[in-house]
Formats: sequence, structure tokens, C-alpha cells
Amino acid sequence: MQSGPLKEQHIGIIGGSIAGLAVGASLLQLGAKVTILERSEHPLEGRGAGIVLPEPLIQQCIAANLFDKDISRLSVSHRSFITQSHQSIWDQPIAVMCLNWSDIYSQLRKRIPDSHYHQGKMVETLSQTEKVYHLQTQDGSSYSFDFLIGADGIHSGVRNAFFSETTYHYAGYIAWRGVIPLNEVKSNELFSEHIPYFVYPNGHLLLYIIPGQQTDAPLLNWVMYEICSQADLENKLIDTDGNKHEVSIPPGGLNKETQKHLHLFATTHLPSDIAQIICHTEKPFLQAVYDLKAPKVLQDQTCLIGDAALILRPHSASGVVKALMDSLSLVKAFETNDFEAWQQQQQLKAEQLFFISQNMGQGLVAQTPPWSEMTPTLMEEWWNNIMAGKTWHYTPSTLNQKLTVQYDQTIEEQKKVSPTNETKNETKKIAKTTLS
Repeated sequence: MQSGPLKEQHIGIIGGSIAGLAVGASLLQLGAKVTILERSEHPLEGRGAGIVLPEPLIQQCIAANLFDKDISRLSVSHRSFITQSHQSIWDQPIAVMCLNWSDIYSQLRKRIPDSHYHQGKMVETLSQTEKVYHLQTQDGSSYSFDFLIGADGIHSGVRNAFFSETTYHYAGYIAWRGVIPLNEVKSNELFSEHIPYFVYPNGHLLLYIIPGQQTDAPLLNWVMYEICSQADLENKLIDTDGNKHEVSIPPGGLNKETQKHLHLFATTHLPSDIAQIICHTEKPFLQAVYDLKAPKVLQDQTCLIGDAALILRPHSASGVVKALMDSLSLVKAFETNDFEAWQQQQQLKAEQLFFISQNMGQGLVAQTPPWSEMTPTLMEEWWNNIMAGKTWHYTPSTLNQKLTVQYDQTIEEQKKVSPTNETKNETKKIAKTTLS
């Protein structure tokens, strides 16, 4: 595929979240004419919770003028796996920066002039005539673009209109999520530069500190997994007003029965002091876990990035990583006018990320080991089996490797790097934490 000079094209971006904002801001810096259409009528700040990123990627985004140099982030150096009796069975070095999703959104959004970002634009029809894409939104607005970027998530209209049919598949479990002010958690030293994983059969809870949005008051972010049948999922995806949702329930939307179930699940599977954190979270929310991988991400003058192209299970903490890297690499493709090479590298990268996220889901939720019988040595073997020779961008084997957005790296080159496990800790007792 050949594209004309960048400054002569009108580029349309469907979807105004992280991926759409990042690629839009980058293209605007290169002088392109960009229009972003976001379906939501309201700003997206506050819709997320905590996320983690590798520091090298943050530095890339700073260098690309996507983030401010002082973007709020907190460092984590290790994670531990802890049983219900507060016994730590393994401590693993990791290199993670914890951020507030809303801060990332705000940093990107402020780089897009309002004249280029249009909210409340639900795309109703999409068509193509020769090399022009025509769109009409529900409010009657019409747009024409020379190049179209689908950054419109799991239900991507761009993917459905211009790419072969791709369906998402339910993984068989859900993620409960929430945030609570850290000052409401007494004796919270457990979370200092550390992510505890409280494990139980077919699931776990992880917690980490994130910056408060535009404040100095930190928050404790948590994610907890539960096996859930399709029938139970449909019931849980009914909100407080009786509306049915397909994928998630937003903060404050859980109905009373679902919230009661969440509290019972927490008190049954977690140490009592940790369960209190879940039960005292004011507005928990729910996310069903899905898999999706588009077979192609490039078709004529349109492409897919972010969740429109690939849905990863949350365990790999790669969703926002991929959204940002997709955007950075796509801009390189615009600069070099080599989109076929970009697509090839995107597919290779997607295969590896998809494999890792599914394997993590199996090992951490669907087919968990007998946690109480695990030792540090067995945990290292378990982790190596999950990774199967691949690398994860938060573990020691990748700490000294610079994350790049070049798209000439092959999967064979990636396989040359094997994961290392350097921890040899003994089982130890973890101090309890309580709510203040």
C-alpha cells in the first residue's frame, strides 16, 4: 500500500481513547490534518483506574512529546505471591511504573486541539469509494478521509466494515476492580514499591499504589479475578438501573446483588484484613475478560490499532503498552510510507503478546497450581512454563532491553532472549494490613 504525502492527507481516527489520542497527537506534530471522532459525549477522565507501564516506554512517550517529563508515576521493584494465611511463597523482581489511567488520558488529550477532537460522534455508516472513506454519524454529520485509523475498541466499527469478520471470545472469568484512598488503609507498608498477589484456587487479587488524579493523595488500585459462567456473567452485567451491558459495568454501576456477591467472594477467598479493602471500596466495577486477535490490521488505506486489533487479558499488563506502541510505530510507518512492513511487525508482536496473555490467564486463573504446596523453586518452574521461552516486558530479562517501536524485528529475534528468574527467597510471613 502506498500513501500520499502526509501533509496532503486528511486522516480520520475513530476512537478517542489512549491509542487514538496518541497517534493523533503524533500525526498533528508532523503537520497532518487529523480528525478524531469519539462516540462518548463526555470526557473519558475517571473511567480508568490503575495501569502499569515500563519506564523505557514512558521515556519514549516523553521524547515523542506525548507525556510531560513529570508525569506522575510510582515505581515497583517486586511482586510476591501470598496465600490466605499471609504466607509468601515467592518473590519475583519486576520493574513496573504505576500510573493513573486518567493522568495518561489527560496528558494525551491536552495535546489535541478541540478543533480536531469531536465527542458524541457515534459512527453509523462507513463506506469506501476508490481511495476515499465516507462516514456518517448518528447526529447527521458527514466526514470524508484519505486514510482511516480504527482505534475504536472491542466493538470496532472500522474492523467490522473493512476487515474480515473477527469475533471476541469470553475467557470464562471476570475481573473485579476498584480504587480506595490509600489513607483509608492502615499499616499500608505492604504496598511500598511492591505488588502483592493474594492467591486462591482459580484466581488471585493484586493491589498496587497509584497517584491520585491531579492530586498528591495516592490511591490503592486492586484487581481480583473470579471464574464466571456465561449465564452468571449475563446477570452480573445488569447495572443498578436494570440496563444490560456487554463487556463491563462502570464504577458505581454494580447492582446490589452483584455487589453483595463481590463482598462474599472477597471474604471467602482472602485474608480478612485484605477482604476489608474490597468491601470498603466505594465504587467497584466489573470487566469481563475476552480474547480477540484480528488476522489483519491493514486494508487499503485503513488500519487497526489498540483494542480494535488485539484484546489481551489483563494479566500481562500490555493493553495500554500496546496502544502506545501501536501509535508510535504507526507514525513511523507514515514517515517511511512502508505500511506493509508495519503490518508484518504488528502481527508478529500480536502473536507473542496474545500467547503470553493467554498463558498467564491459564496459570493465574483457569488452571492454578495448588498454591499451598508451592515453594520458590516450584514457582520458578511454574513461571517458566507459562512464559515458554518468551519474555515479558516487566521481568529481569527485559530490564536492560530498550523497548522500541521499530518494525523490522522478527519473532525469531525475540525468541533469542529467554526469561531469567533470580529469586531464591524462603517462605516468609507477611504482616497484616488494616483499614484506618
